[in-house]
Amino acid sequence: MTLIWRIEEALKKEGTQSRIAADSSQGGPTQRLIADIAATKTELVAHFRARYLGSEAPSVFEQFGNLSSGTARNRIEPVWFLLAWRSLGPTAGADQKEYLRRLVRQRPQDLDNFLGQMFRVEFLDDYANLKPLFDYKELSDLINSNESSLDSEKVKKFRERFKAESSTDGPEVNQ
Repeated sequence: MTLIWRIEEALKKEGTQSRIAADSSQGGPTQRLIADIAATKTELVAHFRARYLGSEAPSVFEQFGNLSSGTARNRIEPVWFLLAWRSLGPTAGADQKEYLRRLVRQRPQDLDNFLGQMFRVEFLDDYANLKPLFDYKELSDLINSNESSLDSEKVKKFRERFKAESSTDGPEVNQ
């Protein structure tokens, strides 16, 4: 999925557009590549919808495992998978949000895993980077209803950040 995104970005760069226009008038390889990418994205969206929005949907946190373990070499980080899924287009983005919403409602341990992804290291702002994946007001409500089964340190960090951002965005949200 990341490769598809990178190819699309490269094709959008200045100077490439004129080559694509010239190529398309002749049905050239660039135009075929663009058509293949569109078809691949459509297939991926359908595959992910069937796999992750069905009744037996796997947890991406379990499926892709712990990257720090020796057996997880060459695996995909769950949040990168979710972000890449989202990059396939608006339909895929809506599917990804619905999947994550269902997952963390049904499995508090995955809610805890998601919270853990927000605060991995001090020098990265994963809280902000993960915002497109989930409505944080809804996440706050889920945290409140599952607090006893979540890591208290992660919950504390989320609440501090959520409260700080909520107070600058408008009326303060009760925690």
